[in-house]
Amino acid sequence: MKKIVSDVLISIFLSILGIVLVTLFVVSILQLVEYPALADAWVAIGTLALAFVTFVLVGLTWWNIQLNSKKENRDRKEQYIRETIDWAMGILRMSSDLWSVTGYREQGIILAKRRSIELTSNAQALRDKGKYITKISTIVERTVGSKTGKLLDELTEITRMLDDVCLLENLDEGVSLQKTSEDGTVIRIDIDMAWKIVEKHRSELAPLYNSVIDKSSEANLKLLSK
Repeated sequence: MKKIVSDVLISIFLSILGIVLVTLFVVSILQLVEYPALADAWVAIGTLALAFVTFVLVGLTWWNIQLNSKKENRDRKEQYIRETIDWAMGILRMSSDLWSVTGYREQGIILAKRRSIELTSNAQALRDKGKYITKISTIVERTVGSKTGKLLDELTEITRMLDDVCLLENLDEGVSLQKTSEDGTVIRIDIDMAWKIVEKHRSELAPLYNSVIDKSSEANLKLLSK
């Protein structure tokens, strides 16, 4: 809107300026014909008028450049917000798929394995994109970037556990993995425990992706109100 108003104002100003200059030129010609002795004075006036016009045009050009820069910056941030919300929505869909995975396990081990591979691949893709999303969302607003970073951390934990799930599903039944917990304790994880850990992290995703979506939407409203 500001860009449109700027273009209209510049067009009106240039039209008025053109009329004034033409009028000044005609008057100066008439005065020179009637009073040849005033030629030097009219040259001086013309020089001043030309300097003034140049100054004004430079100012208008600078103003227009500033408006274009602000518009491009706003458009870029709006694009970043859309990408951030799309990413968070992708995690929401992934979370829904994880929630339904128990049904696949009950339908048979082959189907369950296939589904686990799909979920792991999807989680990995979202995790990898999350590094870029965290960067651009911070440019939009630090609060959005902070929320995005926390969501990415939780997603990274889920991806690690899904990697373990895929590994365990390809091992003999009853085989477990040795893992070291955050406090340094060595524990053994079987397939059932791995899925329980995935579910624990999955349940913690909802408030995080909802927060990212909410803060991104708020940031977008602020941009639109400017």
